[in-house]
Amino acid sequence: MKYKDARKRNLMVKLFKKYLEESKLNNIEFEKGDIASILYFKQADINSFILDFFQETSNTKFKITDECIEYIKNLKNKYDMYVAQNEILKEEYIKLYNILKSCFDSFNIDHKTYDENIGKAIELAIKLHHIYMPIYSEQMIINRGCLPEDDINEYYNHFHAIEDLYYELIGNGRNWKNVDGDINLDKDMSFKVYTARWGYEDTYTIRRTYEGWYVGHISIKGKTEKNGTGALEANLDHDSVCYPKDGIEYAFETLWQEADTTSMSYEELQSRVQDIADWISEVEKATHKYQPDWCLYY
Repeated sequence: MKYKDARKRNLMVKLFKKYLEESKLNNIEFEKGDIASILYFKQADINSFILDFFQETSNTKFKITDECIEYIKNLKNKYDMYVAQNEILKEEYIKLYNILKSCFDSFNIDHKTYDENIGKAIELAIKLHHIYMPIYSEQMIINRGCLPEDDINEYYNHFHAIEDLYYELIGNGRNWKNVDGDINLDKDMSFKVYTARWGYEDTYTIRRTYEGWYVGHISIKGKTEKNGTGALEANLDHDSVCYPKDGIEYAFETLWQEADTTSMSYEELQSRVQDIADWISEVEKATHKYQPDWCLYY
């Protein structure tokens, strides 16, 4: 199971949910801006997957493909099959979820109770899944090893999958009407880092892109990978800055992923970017301050 397959599954779910609101979706022509604002595709989705879901009708407009519409109609048929039973199914599922959850309350897992009830929970999950069609995290789908619509019994044969559906039922699932990190894309931020070479803070410009980061500086500017490799590290190395390379790369990768998958504000992203810069600055200062007087390596 690859990320792109999990992501495309979630995009199809977005189209299905829009179809429930607008049954004539197949007759609508969309511009790229509409695909973001009406269907809630992220910029990276549009750049990577637009032709998996849409066909061009002109230079600027697109329609959902007949194949996608047919798939969506099949999902709608299953939705219609179960939706009238929603409240009864939901109540019973929540009871079973609490029973399964209690199996993990003590140090010793209650395998007997779990095995007696997981099958019942899966049966209910299958029906409720087609009513709610949840957006699940791509990583969770990858971990399960299959798309829920391809092998629904296997997908829900795990407590974490059962739990994800429970959160959807109680209103704590993922909101399909958002573009997550697109709200913090392509906005310039400052990255102020101390360098012993110059004896003061040097200021870079950095912004998050859908592919990684872009760094601007008087010395070196250009594309930077999600983990900070590229123009950013090239600038640090150019000025002989001492920094915890592995840790910084992990921090940038982690920050990029969180900023991409949540509605992290620009202000929060700027603050965290500067946290990384401050970390580099303190390591740079400490390295020069505490190296032995006779060493002079740095």
